[in-house]
Amino acid sequence: MAEETAVGFNSVGIAVGLPFCGRPTHPMWGVALASQVYPLNTAVTHVVLQNVEVGEARNAIVEHALNLNATYIWFIDDDVILPPFAGQRLGYALDTRGPKTYPDSKIAVVGGIYCSKEELTTPVVYKKNGQGCSWDWKFDEIFEVESIGTGCMMISAEVFKHLEKPYFKTVEEYVQMPDRVGCQKMTDDIYFCNKVREAGFSILAHGGVLCGHYDVKKNKIFTLPEDSYPLKDLKKEPESESLRIEAAEEIKS
Repeated sequence: MAEETAVGFNSVGIAVGLPFCGRPTHPMWGVALASQVYPLNTAVTHVVLQNVEVGEARNAIVEHALNLNATYIWFIDDDVILPPFAGQRLGYALDTRGPKTYPDSKIAVVGGIYCSKEELTTPVVYKKNGQGCSWDWKFDEIFEVESIGTGCMMISAEVFKHLEKPYFKTVEEYVQMPDRVGCQKMTDDIYFCNKVREAGFSILAHGGVLCGHYDVKKNKIFTLPEDSYPLKDLKKEPESESLRIEAAEEIKS
């Protein structure tokens, strides 16, 4: 596990967890990470783990971040391309709603939104589990969900005091159903979100942090469709806040 420690600070505000799966990353992934803007006077450290199953990697990163007494843990997957202000916006959302400001707050998680890697792409955000993805939100809206992808997820470290290990786990097992034996599969993000809610905490999705999702096999970045409900009637973003996915897709390997 590699760690890059912030210099000149005696505490860590945000521990950025980077679980690498060994697949190639898009050039814009590195540019986006390097150009991140964070809340003012916030010490940032990067915790990197390579070639470990993603659920196990996240657990190890959390343990390391807790040993550093980090306030927030921010997971960024190696296929999620961030807008440059993602760290600032997610941090602000937790700062102004979470236990750092309100000790009795039950808001523990806020995630950016990215889309599935399929031609009929859908946002990986779910207001109700089992009811499919949620489209009924608008750009910049911050709203409560039952689960959201961990690929761009910032978590208050405080919540881990209330959760049993493992925090993250990919579940795939055979279970007996009334009329047959079926396979129950649960990704590590759904597993974690369920634990958070069962402990009495809330999860937010940030409609102002829209990320690209890179499919290395197709060499394509999936984004929210411009004609989708969340972006309908939206005025063009200022150039300074644009992720410029169009330009990214023009980069040749």
